[in-house]
Amino acid sequence: MPGERVRLIGGQVITGFTTVKDAAVQKRLDLTARRHVRQVDLKARGLGRLTRMRSRGFGRSLTTGHIELFVDGEPQRMARWPNADAADPFACIAGYPEGKDKDDGHGMSLGLLEEGFFYEGDRPRRWAATDDAWVHGYWAYDWANSCERIASIDLKTRLIKTRPPHGNYGFKPGNRIYFLNILEELDSPGKLYVDRAAGIL
Repeated sequence: MPGERVRLIGGQVITGFTTVKDAAVQKRLDLTARRHVRQVDLKARGLGRLTRMRSRGFGRSLTTGHIELFVDGEPQRMARWPNADAADPFACIAGYPEGKDKDDGHGMSLGLLEEGFFYEGDRPRRWAATDDAWVHGYWAYDWANSCERIASIDLKTRLIKTRPPHGNYGFKPGNRIYFLNILEELDSPGKLYVDRAAGIL
């Protein structure tokens, strides 16, 4: 229509995938996946300026989505835990630091966003680096989910803190979460991981 703003959206065909040669990266991969994982140098193909992931979801400004990769027309999913096709595709918020809560105005206590939340189990002990790891959560209510960058993980106390804006409303024990963009979770076909610093997909 006359006067309308035009946007052109497209993608780029990527070739030249190779097996992983870096011994340090190989060591981080699941044993069953090591010989199957393929990588490509995006910087060498003129794609060095990768869009960084940003907090997105309920209450957030519109922003570009996470990087997308299609193989034979099929969308690949960012490496995550638990897996999307697992019997239970979510982990849960186990709790929050004692005394670090607030009333939500409806008779329920929520953990303060800036104080973080506890998780169950020891899966994060497998993750050698979490500087660009993210967590998606239905933090307090099922209609207010968002994806947040992890600021720190205390493996001893199992406490995770997220970077601002942290989440939405507060942390409710038992609510669903999952972690994404984690190299060690490349454990099945159809997953992708991006090392933005190195420019490697």
